[in-house]
Amino acid sequence: LFIRSEHEFVDKLRNAASARLLFDGGSLSEPLMVRQLFLEWLVQLHQSEWLFGNKEWILKARRRHTWNFSHRFSLSRGRMEHVVSHVLDLALRTYRSCDERSKAAG
Repeated sequence: LFIRSEHEFVDKLRNAASARLLFDGGSLSEPLMVRQLFLEWLVQLHQSEWLFGNKEWILKARRRHTWNFSHRFSLSRGRMEHVVSHVLDLALRTYRSCDERSKAAG
C-alpha cells in the first residue's frame, strides 16, 4: 500500500489503530483480538444476512458481509477473508472429526 498524501496516511493509521484498540479490549493480546474480531464479524453476519440456499449464494453473502465489515472498521478485506476462511476450515474439520464414523474419531 502506497499513500502519497500525508493526511490520508494519518487518517488510515488512526482508523487502523482505533480498530485494533476496539477489538483488543485492553488485553494486549493479538490472538484474543483476532478472536474478538471474528466473533463480532459473526454476530453482525447473522444480524445483516439471511443465510440459506446453495453454497455459492452463502459464499457470496459471506464475502459481501466481509467487504462491508472490513470497510466499516478500516480493516484489510483480504486479511479478514483469510481469518474467516481459517476459522471456518478449522470448525468444519473439528465437526467432521467428532463424527463417530470418522477416521479421526477412532
